[in-house]
Amino acid sequence: MTRKRRKERVADWRSDYAELLGAKLVEAHGLVVDQVIPQSALFLTAIAFDLRVTIEGSDIEDLIREVQARHEILNALTFDIIQVAQNDPSPAKSWPTLLKSQPFFDKIVSFQRGRAAQAQGAKLS
Repeated sequence: MTRKRRKERVADWRSDYAELLGAKLVEAHGLVVDQVIPQSALFLTAIAFDLRVTIEGSDIEDLIREVQARHEILNALTFDIIQVAQNDPSPAKSWPTLLKSQPFFDKIVSFQRGRAAQAQGAKLS
């Protein structure tokens, strides 16, 4: 027996997803969220670590507490991952393939570092 996607099992999947993932993510990327979320655990963990610990210099325990307390960082990173993939002119790949791809990971890291540098530059201005 195959499992149906969550969208197909609930009456109002947009509200259900928005409660868990945030309205912004569901409104912008609701059509692909079923493909991304199941594949994203390791990828999101690595991106969150790179952003908070490597780029921002936070302590890993702070990141763990943040993720346990609320999901905003993971939802925001999921949004960014989907945006970067959609704006990528290279040949489309499936989400399972993308989320195991070192070049795609490097692209997301570069995106996060660029955003951090812009934010830092804005603070200095």
